[in-house]
Parts: sequence; structure tokens; C-alpha cells
Amino acid sequence: MVRSFLIALVSGLLCIPFAIADEFPIPTDVSILGKTLNVKGFVSVEDENYWALDGNDLLEKTHPILEKTVHDFIVPYFENNKVTSDLIEQVGWKSHYDLDNLVVTLDIPLDATKAQDIHFTPQYSSQPPDGYTQVQPSFFSGVMNVYATHTQNINKLDEFTDSIALRTAMTFGSVVFEDGHSYFYSSQGSTPGFQRDATRIMYQTEDKNSLFQLGDYISQSEIVSLGSGDIFGLAYSRQPSYLNGSRRGNSVPISLETPSLVRVSINGEEYRTLRLAPGQYNLRDLPVDSGTNEIKVEFVDQNGISTERYLNVVNRPELLYSGDVEAQVVAGVEQEYVDGAKEIYKEQPAAQGMVAYGLNQYWTASLWGEWLEEEQQFGLLQNVALGNSFVTLDLSTTQNMNSDSYKALTSLYYPDVLFGFLKDINLSHSYNQYYWSNGGATTDQNLGFSTAIYTPSDFGYLSFSSGIRWRGNAHQRTYASINSSYRLFSSLRASLNLRWEDSDDEPNQYSAYLSFSMPLGSSDYSVDYTTRYNTEEDEIESSLSASRYDIDNYWRASVNFVDKEYDSASLSYRNRHPRANSTVRLTSSRETSGDPLRTMEVGVETGIAWAGSNVTVTSPVNSGFALVSLSEEFENYALTRDKYNRVKIVPKEEASSSTILVPVYNNSQRLIKVNSENLDFNEELKAQRYSASSGLRQGSEIVLDKLSGFFVTGLLVNDKSQPLIDVVGELSSPSSNEAYPFYTDDFGQFELDMVPEGQYLLSLYGVDHLPYKVNIRESMAQEGIFIELNEIQLRHQ
Repeated sequence: MVRSFLIALVSGLLCIPFAIADEFPIPTDVSILGKTLNVKGFVSVEDENYWALDGNDLLEKTHPILEKTVHDFIVPYFENNKVTSDLIEQVGWKSHYDLDNLVVTLDIPLDATKAQDIHFTPQYSSQPPDGYTQVQPSFFSGVMNVYATHTQNINKLDEFTDSIALRTAMTFGSVVFEDGHSYFYSSQGSTPGFQRDATRIMYQTEDKNSLFQLGDYISQSEIVSLGSGDIFGLAYSRQPSYLNGSRRGNSVPISLETPSLVRVSINGEEYRTLRLAPGQYNLRDLPVDSGTNEIKVEFVDQNGISTERYLNVVNRPELLYSGDVEAQVVAGVEQEYVDGAKEIYKEQPAAQGMVAYGLNQYWTASLWGEWLEEEQQFGLLQNVALGNSFVTLDLSTTQNMNSDSYKALTSLYYPDVLFGFLKDINLSHSYNQYYWSNGGATTDQNLGFSTAIYTPSDFGYLSFSSGIRWRGNAHQRTYASINSSYRLFSSLRASLNLRWEDSDDEPNQYSAYLSFSMPLGSSDYSVDYTTRYNTEEDEIESSLSASRYDIDNYWRASVNFVDKEYDSASLSYRNRHPRANSTVRLTSSRETSGDPLRTMEVGVETGIAWAGSNVTVTSPVNSGFALVSLSEEFENYALTRDKYNRVKIVPKEEASSSTILVPVYNNSQRLIKVNSENLDFNEELKAQRYSASSGLRQGSEIVLDKLSGFFVTGLLVNDKSQPLIDVVGELSSPSSNEAYPFYTDDFGQFELDMVPEGQYLLSLYGVDHLPYKVNIRESMAQEGIFIELNEIQLRHQ
């Protein structure tokens, strides 16, 4: 409470020697554009409105959010100075001092600050701050997400398709069971029926550095890229904590609102094709090279409408600290994607593994291998740091029924800016020697170059990559590509991808992709235009779309053209709700073929989550979570979310839910603050700040308890009936050990709020008086809230 804090502050100030009473240092919260910075500050005992900030500390804390020219401008004013409100005004800013909470707010012009990156996934803290109630995961928790879609041919009502995807995650202590299955049905009988997407059991050790898995394992190797998904079996991995907590560059999150074929290409070469039901996915462990990589993701829906997305992924070699080990071992049977679905080959055993060791802080060596029934690979990878650069040497051998081969790959990665405009440069060369089973021998060589091109703008990227391959002395393949995306004129977003390739099979092939996106009026509305040249059909495909997005709903209308002819169109609407998400989509396609296809698609996404004794219906959640619920005492209240998506208590007439689900990132903490401003005057939460922790997919339970009490006033006098002025005391409960401090005013009066019913002892700090017994009963309250104790006479001991 603010009052209690002020009493403690005043008591502390009185203990400060008079020699430094003018000014003393104190950590001060400084609010700038919604960010709270902790800056060294100064306050005065004699003047409660006086404040100053340490200029050097303020410059250091504001440097990341201020434009360089603005920062350089304020340095002469703030450096080695105490920054007061007058000095703030001299640089053209404004300030406000909240005395009760010791917060200084600086009003800075928006154009003085750097543009801030907005993360579209929640950011989580790994360590809880002081003052938050720690909440541990429940022993048994889980979530079951359901994605259902029905697609109807409007022209032929007897033609339709259905898909249902079930994603389940259950935890028993530290053991996690995950399962994903999909069912596809078509009235034409062309879909495969049931499809297993992923099934695994995981156990994570308490230090979170070791992970055991059974089933479709998730690769946990950072030093050596061992792709997951090719083996179904038992896996063990161990990572140092600094790698385990890192965010990987070789993963691409995607979200599907309709059943689709998803084709992934890396640097122009097709990597994998998957058939996926609606839902959220993360394409993990992509086998990207060091430096900049071009990732192309193509979505093809059931109507044949294709959408492309280009991404720029920067990957860099990793090193271990000296003496640290990273390891992963997998043993099982082979599996592969057939027509987009996984198929297990039970008669084909398989294994893979790697172990990396930090020889010193600059050199990490790794042994790796993969054993399949038809092919075996073994290699030695070495990453060496030279200043900020990395040199990689990968020596490997591959044996199969057709040949024995030996490969040497050398690459140099330079992350800094070179020649003033090149950045994240990677230069690689590989030499492959093949010895064929028929007695022949051939040699392949690959030379690759990729770089990001540095530009003054912070609002996009530009990258270039190229490569050439020889077999013997004969040319086999050459390619070059440019991938870029920039925000222009403050609002227009333009993306461009150009690719040229010349190979023996397909000489002189090229493709172009161009898109524009522009908000209309406000940031909720936008218009997008994309065009690409299809080299296979020698035609230009273009699309014009308009959309509106906010937190609760989203709609999008698009029209597609082939050359100049209208080809297809779609209109979709998506509604988001804490309990379920819904989608409606109308599509018209194949208009240029003479046999148009017109469909209507309806989709629903929902789920059930549980933790401890709490169960709730929720929209899909794909991480750990916390269930926040009201205790039975809150019979007249419900829970909802405010406009910032935070938990809020409201009267029951305004909402119907008594439980809210809050996602918590795996192996991390999330701070949850409950907005309780709608509680009655005499009601308060026992705790409203929580720190919920999660392991792998673990859920926790938070039950909000109510603290009810009365507003108590009284008058203190001594044994001569004279008011006791400016004294500090407390009401203490012998049964609960709770204490409620107070101070008296110039008339000897005091007041306290939120004092529960019970028996208390009233005593004063530093004053020789006998404790006084006080009874707080509901029958004493006026209007159920106010209790007036009248005059209380305290006697000397």
C-alpha cells in the first residue's frame, strides 16, 4: 500500500543524518514512452517535490531508444550533471513527478526515438522479480486442441471435403506426452484418411539441460544440424543452458487457416512438402547454411490457389565454452514424407548422433554420424573463431550401395560490415570425390557466396546469394538471387525476390516476385499487391487484396489474375475469441479454365485446457500456460481481458467466465498482474501479482482469493484526554500475525482501510503506552463498510 510505503519512507528519512538531509541518492523509476527505466536519482528531505537524475546513468539507459542525433544533442546538457526539471525543459522536453510512487515521467517527442521492433509472440522473463507470488506447474496438466474444417462445393452440393486435426499435450510431472493426428475426408475419395503428424513422449531433467524423447523427436543439436523427422525412435540430447535457452535462426513459424500443401525451398532447392490441417506450426531445424539464406514457403489450398512467402534467415556457427559438451543420440526406424504425410518403415532400422566439445573458447570440434539401412554418413566438424569471424571445416564420408564419397567443406563467415555495405558474409567451397561401385570416379565442386547488403534503413533487409557447381571440369549449375523487403515512405511495404538459374537440365531459368502492402487511413486497413513471373507457364500471376486486422477479428478479400485475365477470388473472415476461433471463406477459382470451382469453407478451432482441479474451454494454445480463476468468494464477479489482453475482474453482468488462460513460454516465466479496480471499496485481492513458471507444455493454476475488510477510523488521546498528534502505530492480530500500520494527523485522528473482522491490539511505535484491545465486527459497520472507533484513550505503563 502507498500509505504503508510512505510511513516506511518517512521513518527512514528521519534516521538520515542532518548533514546529508539536503539530498540523498535513491533508485528512481523513469517512464519514457511506456518503458520503465531504473535510473540513479536524488530526492530531498526538506523539499518533497525536489528530484534530480544522474545524467550519465540517464544517457546510458536512454541510448538504445533515442535517435543518434538526438542523443548527441542532449549529451552536453546531461553528461556529468544532475538532470532536474529545469534542465529537461532546456532540451525541449517535459517532465512530471509522481511523488506518491516516486516515478519521473519524461515526455519525449515521438520523432526523437528509434523505431522499436514489435515481437508478434509474447516475450517472457526467465527470472521473477521481487514482490510476485511464485506459481509452480501442476503435477497433471494438459491441453487438447481441435481444428475442424468443412469445405463445400457450391456448384455441386454432393462434393465436399472435411478435415479434423487433434493436437494433444499432457504432462505428468516432468513427463510430457504430445500427439497430433489429422483426418481428411473427401466425397470423391481422393484424400488419405487418417494421418499421424507427430507423436512423442518427453522427459526433461530438472536442470533443463537434458531431454529424453520417444517417437517423433525434436532435434536439440545446435553445433551440428541433425534434421528431425527422418527417424522415429528413442532420442537423448544434452545441451548447456546457454544453448538450450537460445532462439534458433533456422525455424520458420507458420499459421494455416485452411488445409494446405506446404512446400519449403531453401536457397532455390526444394526441401520438403507437407500436407497440414489448419493450425499453428513451426518448421524447425531447417538445414540452412551459415550467413544469409532465402527461405520460400508456398501454400496451396484445396482449391489450388497458391500463396508464396519469402523469408530471410541469418544463421551463424555456434561455439561451446571451453570444456562444455553438447550431445544427441537417436535410434529407431526410418520414416519419410510420402505425398505430404509421414510413413514409418518398421523394417528399416536407423540411428544418428553427434557429440561436440569445446576445446577452448575459440575452437569447437564435433563428431557426427547417421546410419541408415541403405546409406551411412560420418563426419568431423570444426568451428573456429577468428575475432568476430568464423572458419568452418567439415570433413565427411558417405557410403551407399552405389558409391563411396568423401567431402571437404570449408566456409568463412564474417558478421560485421565490410566495404561499407556488405554484412553477414559467407563464402564456402566444397569438394566431393565419388568412387562408384562400377569402378568409375567423379569429382564435384561447389562454390557459394551469400551476404546481406547493408543499407541505412532500419526497416527491412536486402540480401544476395549465388553459387556454382562443377562435375569434373564441366559446368552443372549456376544460380544467383536477390531477396529484399523494405518499408518505404513510412507506410508502404515493398518486397522483391529475383532468381536466375542455369543448369544442364533447365538452362537459363529465372523468376520474379514483387509485392506491395500499404495501410489505408489507419493501421487496421491495408491494400496488398503481389506479382510474380511463372517461368514454367511463361505467364505473369498477380494478386490484389484488401484486409482489416485487429485483435478480435480479421477479414481479407483478394482477386487473382493470370496475365491480364481474372482467374480466382476469395473472401475470408476470421473471428478470435478466448473460447474458440472461427473462419468463413468463400472462394472462386479456375475461372480461366472454363470449369470454375466455387466453394465455401467453415472452420472452428477450440480446445480444452486443465491444470490441477481447474478445467476450461479455450482457443488453441501451443505452449505452457496458467489458468487464472476466481475463488467461490467472488460470486458477483467474472474474469475478462482488457484492451491490452491482461486479466481483469469485472462485475458478473459484463462477462461470463470465471477462468482465463494465459500462455507461458516453455521453460520460462511469465508475469501476470490482475486488474482489480472494479472490486468494491472494502474488497481486495490477497495477491494480484504472480509469476507463473512452465517447463515443457506444463500448466499451472492460479486461484484468486479475496481479502475483505472495513474502513476503520478513530481518535487517539492520552490519559489526560489530549490528542496524540503525529504518532505512528499499528493494529496487530495475535491470531494471524498481520499488522496494519497507521499515523495520526494534527487532531490525533487515524484511518485504516481493508481491516478484516477480528480482535486486535492497538500499539504505538516508540511511545510508552499500554496496548489497547480493539474488536472489529461486522455488526459495528455502517453501510457494511465503515467502522468508527471514536475516542481511544491510551494509558502510560
